Amino acid sequence: MLVGGAGNDSLVGGEGVSLLVPGARLAYSNAPTGNDTLMGGSGPSYADFSHRTDNLYLSNDNTGNSGDTGAGEATVIESSVKNIFAGTGNDTVVSTTPGSFLSAGYGSSQITSAGANTVLTAGPQGAGSDSVTADGAANVLFLSNSHADSYGGTVSSDLLQTDSSDVLG
Repeated sequence: MLVGGAGNDSLVGGEGVSLLVPGARLAYSNAPTGNDTLMGGSGPSYADFSHRTDNLYLSNDNTGNSGDTGAGEATVIESSVKNIFAGTGNDTVVSTTPGSFLSAGYGSSQITSAGANTVLTAGPQGAGSDSVTADGAANVLFLSNSHADSYGGTVSSDLLQTDSSDVLG
């Protein structure tokens, strides 16, 4: 696990599984601690914002547009980081690469995958209603959390786990 501190940090994943955490993870927080850069290594890399309570925009699009942009945060999540954990606010998570894992937190989040073979999970039991969109084919989506989650994608090629409250579009 690599944890950034105050200020602008560069967190670089390694050969094994890398958990990249921008900012201190001591408690739930809505305060950005700097404009960090998250870079994946040769092994699977995860951007972990699960400790954040503010509303976040998170995308592995290689630009400084991730984090709490309303508060001026400009974190870069490089496309080599394929896996993103959202926080507890009403977050927007966008993956630009196939083969990603995207997870919503407790807020009412929007999750979008731009590639095939991606795993997308709505927030846990007791979380808000999420909007999940899967572009490409052969995605796996877990929406079963007793909330009215909405799904947009190709039902015939995606594997869905839903409950009766979900809306398939």
